[in-house]
Amino acid sequence: MLLEKLEQLVQFKRRKKPPSPYADYNTRMIASVIDVMCLLMLFQLFAPELLLRRDPGSVLFCILSFALLMTLIQDTLRTTPGKWLMGIKLVRRDEVSEVGFLRLLLRYVLCLFSCAAALLGLLWIMVDKKRRAWHDIASGTVVLNMRPEGWYFDKLKQGWQWLRGKCSPPATHEAVAQPPADEGNERREDTV
Repeated sequence: MLLEKLEQLVQFKRRKKPPSPYADYNTRMIASVIDVMCLLMLFQLFAPELLLRRDPGSVLFCILSFALLMTLIQDTLRTTPGKWLMGIKLVRRDEVSEVGFLRLLLRYVLCLFSCAAALLGLLWIMVDKKRRAWHDIASGTVVLNMRPEGWYFDKLKQGWQWLRGKCSPPATHEAVAQPPADEGNERREDTV
């Protein structure tokens, strides 16, 4: 009886959750980091002196400029570089219609408050059933995952295989025939 219970425990398999249509915390944070890095590069190219100033007015201007630039990029391209790379899409709460400019601007400004509250607004993604942060709830938006589950792992695996094929040593050439080794301890006698 005890042995049967142990076998059942060993053979226990964890049930997989059905894939969620909503983007998870990790995917959203990676997309956000990519977006911030792109914006920092833009600022470094066009306004490097703003990033070096430490007065509160310049910091507030940079933060609001980030929100405005993200809104403009999202509104014109219907995505941001990070969302595009990570395969996620921002839509209204009904999960069908696109988000307008004013709602996007409201969302990005509210995102600052989600971050300012000790990141609790962003950590709320892990609690909410639709994986929404506070700024998503307040602006009436959701972030959808547009790629199937396991897509990233498959692409990493394909990239690794491609890299191994490009960086692997060249195939070995045909081996040159070696003379057979002498068998036994026969001694050659040299005649002089």
